[in-house]
Amino acid sequence: MNRKIEAFVSYLLQNKRYSKNTIVSYKIDLIQFNLFASLEGFNSVNKINDRIIRQWIMKLKKESYSSVSVNRKIIALRSFFKYAILVGWVRSNPTRKIISLKTPVKLPKSIPQEVMDKISLIKFKDGYLGFRDKSIILTFYCTGVRLSELINLKVKNINFINKHIKVLGKRNKERIIPIQQELINLFNQLLEYNNNQGFNSSYLFLDKVGKKLLPKQVYNIVKESLSQITTQSNLSPHVLRHTFATHMLENKAEINAIKELLGHSSLATTQMYTNNSLQELKNIYKQSHPKGN
Repeated sequence: MNRKIEAFVSYLLQNKRYSKNTIVSYKIDLIQFNLFASLEGFNSVNKINDRIIRQWIMKLKKESYSSVSVNRKIIALRSFFKYAILVGWVRSNPTRKIISLKTPVKLPKSIPQEVMDKISLIKFKDGYLGFRDKSIILTFYCTGVRLSELINLKVKNINFINKHIKVLGKRNKERIIPIQQELINLFNQLLEYNNNQGFNSSYLFLDKVGKKLLPKQVYNIVKESLSQITTQSNLSPHVLRHTFATHMLENKAEINAIKELLGHSSLATTQMYTNNSLQELKNIYKQSHPKGN
C-alpha cells in the first residue's frame, strides 16, 4: 500500500490545489493507518473495510488524539479511497460508512475593541520598519486577511484610487477588500522607501534587505506590537483576523458581508463569530444582572 500512497501524494501535488503542509499531513496519516492495518493483517488496499478503519479510530482515541486530529485523518483516508476508486484499485469506498467525530465548538479569540483603539499608543520602530510594522497590524485588523494573503500581497493588486486590495485566498479564490485612507498613506510610504532602496520586488511587505517576509517574522511583529497594549496571550495574525470579524459583527455588519470579506466558502464558518458575540453577551449578563448567577 505504500506505493499506492506515494502515487496518491504525487496526484495531489500535480492535480490539486492543496497546500504542501496539507499534503504532507495526508501522507503521514495514511502511512500511520497503513502500519496499523498491516499489523492487523490487512496488507492490501482492496482488503481494507470500514471495520478496520473503526478499530483504528478507537485506537487513536485511546491514545488521546483530539477529535480534530482524528477527523483530519479520516478526511485523508476518504480522499485516498476516492482516488483509489478513480484509478481502479478498489470498487467501493470503505470510508463511506465512517462518521466524523463530534468536535467541541471552539470560539475564536478576539481582542476587545477598546484595546484595539489603543493602536496609536504602540511604539513602532523609527523609519521604514515602523511604517511597515504599523501597516501590517492595521492591514490585519482593518481587512481580516489571512497571514498568507498579507505576505503575498503584491503592489499591482493595490488600487490606490478606489481604495481596495485584491487578495488571493484559499483554493486560489480572489476577492476584493476595501481599505482606509490611513492604509493607503502607509502603503505609499512603504513603496517610496522600497523604491529609494532599489528593492526589486513585486510584493508590498518586505524585510530590511528587500525580500518577502516570512510567516515567523510577521508573527513576531504582531506579538511584539500588540503586547504593548494587551496582556492577552496567544497574540497572532489569526487573532487579528478574528478580531476584525467580531468587531464587524458587533457593529451590526451583515454576516454575509463578513463572509465575503473573510473569503469563507461556507457561512457556517463565519457563524462562529455570532456564537462568540453571544457568549460575550452571556458573560456581560452574568456580571451585570441581579439574577445573572
